[in-house]
Amino acid sequence: RDAWPEALHSRLSERFAASRESVRAGFDAVFSAQPDELAKLAWESYLIDAFHADTVRELWDDAAIDCAFVYLPGLEILRHRPAGALAHAPLLQRAALFETYTRWLDETIATLSAVAGAEATVLLVADPGREASPGTEGFAVARGPGLAAGCVEGPRESFSVAPLVLALAGFPASLELPAFE
Repeated sequence: RDAWPEALHSRLSERFAASRESVRAGFDAVFSAQPDELAKLAWESYLIDAFHADTVRELWDDAAIDCAFVYLPGLEILRHRPAGALAHAPLLQRAALFETYTRWLDETIATLSAVAGAEATVLLVADPGREASPGTEGFAVARGPGLAAGCVEGPRESFSVAPLVLALAGFPASLELPAFE
């Protein structure tokens, strides 16, 4: 629904319809061990995340693209299926479904990072989700030139993500945003 520049939206819409079959084949391969009724619940999440990941890969092939951002909401969508949609399934089957999805998502993120290349700065932001309680933490992981390996810092407010992204992209600090140190 959201694309910039706006002309990109029609191109992506056409691509979505054309790629749905190959996305489905990938889904069937990943979720083949899951009971059908549970796998059906994961399809929408997978479709969204796989299409977004494929789109950002395609954008990186365009030499005119300096920066790409991708939002992968599928795991949260799956976690918050309508009440009762997952409740009927045994606990171990639900756990296996989430493990399968999380493993696929991990591989997808690793692939995106590799496609970006060793000289690219990659930032993964995992927020705690829409229904997080106060004090619930997410995390951010950054990789790229000039970043120290193994650097771990304490909790930050969610509003510090934008200054971090801008600093990693080489933009000067904004006077309107809190400084990221």
